[in-house]
Amino acid sequence: MKTGMKIDMHIHTKYSWDSSNDIRDIIKVAKKAGLSGVAIADHNTAKASLKYKKIFEKNGILLIPAMEIRTEVGEVLAYFINEEIKSRRLWEVVDEVRDQGAKLCIPHPFDAFRGSSINDEKIIDKINPDYIEGFNSRCFLDSFNKKAVKYAEARNIPITAGSDAHVLSEIGNAYVIVDSIEDLIKGRNIKIFGKKTNFRNFFLTKLNKIKRKIFI
Repeated sequence: MKTGMKIDMHIHTKYSWDSSNDIRDIIKVAKKAGLSGVAIADHNTAKASLKYKKIFEKNGILLIPAMEIRTEVGEVLAYFINEEIKSRRLWEVVDEVRDQGAKLCIPHPFDAFRGSSINDEKIIDKINPDYIEGFNSRCFLDSFNKKAVKYAEARNIPITAGSDAHVLSEIGNAYVIVDSIEDLIKGRNIKIFGKKTNFRNFFLTKLNKIKRKIFI
């Protein structure tokens, strides 16, 4: 039996342009999935993760303030942030994250089907991330996640997992199990679990993008 804190480390809300997930619905689904916590990591904004932290906690769900930032070479995840990351240039982003004592993660590395992935090992080496996302439910091929795990293990980098949920049904598809938040912050004793998303969720995400372009 799995014990400890069960945390989905990669969830999007309607503050992302390709998601329609409402905050209160996320809380309901997270509870139903048995999650202890979530990391809200919207695209290029931390508005939701900073604004709604207390609401999650009042409902018994830990919220890790996070942000998925698109840079000129690909996306990086910032965890445990205190304020929004302003820059969109990679090395400026790295400096901003480090300056506020937050943590850096490379999401879905080596996913050849995403233009937003960082696939260059030399760049990742230079970033020296605190975590590698070793299981992303939206990686279409198992080989992408396996390569991420292999890369992280070869360098002794802690491995995380997240659903990358853009629709509610994806929440809890992937997660970490840790004994404490301190263990997660220090990158120790992290166990990852996950399953791939249903293919129809890619279509729903595309539909969200279309709706945003039309109505906003």
